[in-house]
Amino acid sequence: AVSSGDGTIKLRDLLTGEEAATFKVGGTVAEGDSVSCIAFSPDGATIANVDANKNVVLRSRLTGDPIASSLLGHEDSITSLCFSPRGDLLASSSSDGTIRLWDVHGHREAGEPLPGHHGPVDRVVFSPDGSTLASIGEDGVRFWDVPGSLAVGGWPTGHRYVLFDLVFSPDGTILASAGWDGAVRLWHPLTHLPIGLPLQLSDSRSEEHTSELQSRQYLVC
Repeated sequence: AVSSGDGTIKLRDLLTGEEAATFKVGGTVAEGDSVSCIAFSPDGATIANVDANKNVVLRSRLTGDPIASSLLGHEDSITSLCFSPRGDLLASSSSDGTIRLWDVHGHREAGEPLPGHHGPVDRVVFSPDGSTLASIGEDGVRFWDVPGSLAVGGWPTGHRYVLFDLVFSPDGTILASAGWDGAVRLWHPLTHLPIGLPLQLSDSRSEEHTSELQSRQYLVC
């Protein structure tokens, strides 16, 4: 699925590259109502996106229609969305400095906001077993115990510039961080110690890396 500034979500078949469906769910960038941040539920049946009012919307993948009222709460732009592996929770990070967890089936917020960062939160991801939530901001990485939504650790990342992405390995034993310094670093999630030397790929701050598409997530249809 691809969202962009024209107010649409487009679904494409990864095997053929053909467009499978287009859902008009907002206005254009000029109209101040473009679509940003999208995520697929693990079963592929639900798409979550963010509207221009800083609300989270859950939609049917088949029709593109909302399946519940918008999820309200963030006071600034939402920067990322991530479903838990079981699909029962949706995490959202925001420039308001908080992370919120949403009950996907109950269509409501699950607990209180998680205010662990000192500034905008740029990305949030679940561990493969769903027990831990990791987030990044300008002040580094933070970890949260999902059942209790308690902060369980955090550390500076060692990157020369701010981070823009974070991902767990499939077995949850390694955490990789990517920064605007063009480096990828590997970490032990439990010990917070680096694994090996940074992988220096490029200077990601160059303009050639800028994309017109705001976010992408894929599903084989």
